[in-house]
Amino acid sequence: SAQTVDQTSLEEVVVTARKREESLQVVPVAVTAFSSTTIQRNNFMSLKDLTNSIPNVKLEGQAALQSIAMFHSRGIGTNSVESSVDPAVPVYVDGVYQGRNAAAIVDLYDIQSLEFMRGPQDSIHGRNAFAGAVTIATRLPGDEFGGRVELGAGNGGLIEIKAAVDVPIVPGRLAGSLSYMNRDFGGYFRNGTTGKRENGQDKQSFRPQLLWTPTDDLRVRLIGEYVRDRSPATTALNSFKPGSVLSAFGYQGLNYFGDGNRDIPRDPDADPFVLGRNFVNRTWYDILGLTAHLTWNAAKGTVTAIANVRDVDDDIYTDTDGTNVNLFSSERHQQYRTYSGELRYTATDTVIGDVLLGTFYFQDSFDLFQGLYLGFGNRGNPNAVPPIAPVQAYTFGTDPRTYQYGINGQDRHSWAVFGQVDYPFTAKLKGTVGLRYSRETKDAYAYPYRAGVSDVFPTYDPSLLCPEQKKHWDALSPRIGLDYRVTDGVMLFGFWQRGYKSGGFSTAAAGNCSAFIRPFDQERVDNYEVGVKARGFDDRVQINANFFVAKYQDLQRSIVVPRPPQEEGGGFAVVISNAAAARIRGAEIEIEALLLPRLRLSASVGWLDADYRDFVADIDGDGIVTDNSSLELIYAPKWDTRFAVTYESPQGPRAGSVAVTAAVNHSSKLQTQFFNASYTDRRALTTIDANLTWTSPGDALNVTIWGRNLADEVERMQGVVIGTILNYELPTLPRTYGVTLSARF
Repeated sequence: SAQTVDQTSLEEVVVTARKREESLQVVPVAVTAFSSTTIQRNNFMSLKDLTNSIPNVKLEGQAALQSIAMFHSRGIGTNSVESSVDPAVPVYVDGVYQGRNAAAIVDLYDIQSLEFMRGPQDSIHGRNAFAGAVTIATRLPGDEFGGRVELGAGNGGLIEIKAAVDVPIVPGRLAGSLSYMNRDFGGYFRNGTTGKRENGQDKQSFRPQLLWTPTDDLRVRLIGEYVRDRSPATTALNSFKPGSVLSAFGYQGLNYFGDGNRDIPRDPDADPFVLGRNFVNRTWYDILGLTAHLTWNAAKGTVTAIANVRDVDDDIYTDTDGTNVNLFSSERHQQYRTYSGELRYTATDTVIGDVLLGTFYFQDSFDLFQGLYLGFGNRGNPNAVPPIAPVQAYTFGTDPRTYQYGINGQDRHSWAVFGQVDYPFTAKLKGTVGLRYSRETKDAYAYPYRAGVSDVFPTYDPSLLCPEQKKHWDALSPRIGLDYRVTDGVMLFGFWQRGYKSGGFSTAAAGNCSAFIRPFDQERVDNYEVGVKARGFDDRVQINANFFVAKYQDLQRSIVVPRPPQEEGGGFAVVISNAAAARIRGAEIEIEALLLPRLRLSASVGWLDADYRDFVADIDGDGIVTDNSSLELIYAPKWDTRFAVTYESPQGPRAGSVAVTAAVNHSSKLQTQFFNASYTDRRALTTIDANLTWTSPGDALNVTIWGRNLADEVERMQGVVIGTILNYELPTLPRTYGVTLSARF
């Protein structure tokens, strides 16, 4: 959140990175904060839209399932669609932990503030805050009747409605609110056969709230959540892959983006936004949740209690092969349930300094049915195994030679106790000691893929179930740091943080039990960081900078291992294993400068030097164990920069005010696939964004014209390899633009 001090100084930004409200400039953590005004003016619709605004961070979706978060911070993230694999950059909404990548790309409507913390945040935010953490605070109900309506339209057939209303029930004591969002988006892709738009969105969200303040020191807040998402799945492109199974049957794929690793240029005639076929995909979610907050300002501190229950149903069909017939498709039907709670106590200026104590509990479970349709083979030969079978999406084959299904699930229980003390040795020197103990148990089952007929949650032979697996992990995450106030405006800090990411089971391992029964252990990082936070020139210039060295052990990577001879099929299995170690060095600089009373410069620079130190495994299934330490880590560009200029005119009594922002973003070359396969890299990308906002006198009416990637520079967003079958990929967003009208009442 932000408060304007005056027109000749930068505003003070208040953050909650240490679970209490503090000025950004006194928090010894690398934090980038966004106010509701910033979110509105830039038309940030979801977390993905922030990907260029935070140094050394990439916030994107998975190529074929854009509802699946693939968030990476400082070159570390989780690139998996499976609920059994935990995110390395978790999202917290109103203090509630979102425990998986699915449906974690939160829509930004009626938001009070958003903060992104880079680097491991284990001691306060939890074991799986392994590479960073996103915290989102939704807006509290107001104590006066009023509201806001926002209407937006953009290219690609975008129509968006956002609304919020506050209703006082008992003046000064009980208030309610209702927030609503409806997004109807045709998509940036065109079907070359029908001319229709593809890969859009159809989504509705509701957030009802009640806020009860029986006394001045006690506040109780209930937050409901309902999301109905009926969006199509993002259909990927059939990327050029010589020697693939699809290419052998005449579906070579197109060279949309070339290969930067091997200096192979792209095909200039291959348009990544034209899909030459008919298809029907869907990514449907139904989300129902309830959160309760209690805040009690006791005599010597504040007690906060948070409880949440959440129910998510996934219903997903994807046509993955990118061809004009259905050769490789999948369906996923999943039920996901979660219960969580946190109780904490915070106090400032005690005899031992600032204190945070807390306990945390989290339980989630899922049951997943997944079907795979493999319809490639000898065309025209019905006796081929498997036969060619170009069928319409949703109509999966009834021939058991072409269809396989598997079932798996997991139940997890996790709890933790944590605490942190910030002790003032002197008026300028403060020490920090934090510690979190976590214990987690996962109980998983799997029914490996079997040939069969499509049927959601069919009956199955219990004798074919893999042996049920259960394992627990413990983690002790300490943090030790110092910060020193050189002057009122300059603080130096340094700390060491040890972090962990959960272990688990390869529940989705296809076709065998030998992969499933091999648990992978938790990852570990030791992060050493120093930094400076400085303000000067009468609070007109702010520079926050930090340098870090992170040493990672037991990184979870997919490798190939031999299957036991007695297991059906023999051969090899793909498993998740703790196969790698890495060292990542980096630096981040964020600058805010009020060049003139109404002219502001914002700049950020991220630099990474990321290297594997030990990665010896068979990663391509040729039966040969190799040293892969020369590979590049994914989503770890060497340079990641942004420069923006904002001018805001004076507020006129009749004309209102105008704010204009122009920004240039640059990210150097990066890898999107962990063994750096051909046709999966992303070349350097530079984009230009701009927005113009007119605000009426009294701030009753706002009109924003916005545009991103105005030069229409497009590269490969992500490339995915499906064994020897095919590569598929998706482009980064093209030029996008629109207008948003918002009114307060």
